[in-house]
Amino acid sequence: MPTVQTSERDVDDLTILRLYGDLAASPEDTELETFKSVLMALINRGRRDIAINLAGTRLVDAEGLGELVSGLKRARHLGGRMALIAPAERVRKLLAVTKLDTVFKLFASEQEAIERWSREPHRGERRETPAGRQPLNSACI
Repeated sequence: MPTVQTSERDVDDLTILRLYGDLAASPEDTELETFKSVLMALINRGRRDIAINLAGTRLVDAEGLGELVSGLKRARHLGGRMALIAPAERVRKLLAVTKLDTVFKLFASEQEAIERWSREPHRGERRETPAGRQPLNSACI
């Protein structure tokens, strides 16, 4: 059974994905697989604007960061956005060291994300796949 649990709620076009547990590699890789499958399901349902609440996450390792970046790339490719909410101090330091704090929008709370998201202009548009290239699929994240 995975040690990562998730819950989600939609607020207009924004989906808040709450993550409980570590986003890190494990011998069975169940945590990362759970996260990837939940994120992919959201995107496949047409949810392109996603804020991930990390308040219940103590640890994110390099593979976990990789999954966050893959999710961000997928959302952007489809004209969406992705942000992080309430990362723990340890996670925030990792984001700073890797400079990912300049890539992801960071919010202190769900309420802040909801308020600021609705005021922020959204310039994202779905990009068409260039001729001769295959579109991204679930194997990409």
